[in-house]
Amino acid sequence: MELYHSKEEFIAILNALWQEIFNTPEIVGKVSGEKITVKFRFSDMDTSMYIDLKGKKPRYFWSEKGEEEFDVEMILS
Repeated sequence: MELYHSKEEFIAILNALWQEIFNTPEIVGKVSGEKITVKFRFSDMDTSMYIDLKGKKPRYFWSEKGEEEFDVEMILS
């Protein structure tokens, strides 16, 4: 049984989660001191999501090729 109907649904769900996380000041305050970029490679979905904490404001973004710079990589399948 597949958990997600499509890659687009998977990305939409994670987008909603990370938007909520980054809109919660208590969470942002706890992670903003770490200057790191984490790559989450989702091998089953052939995509990668990056959490970038190096700038003034934390952000996340997606990359189909997964060739962006990162400090730590998490591989999920």
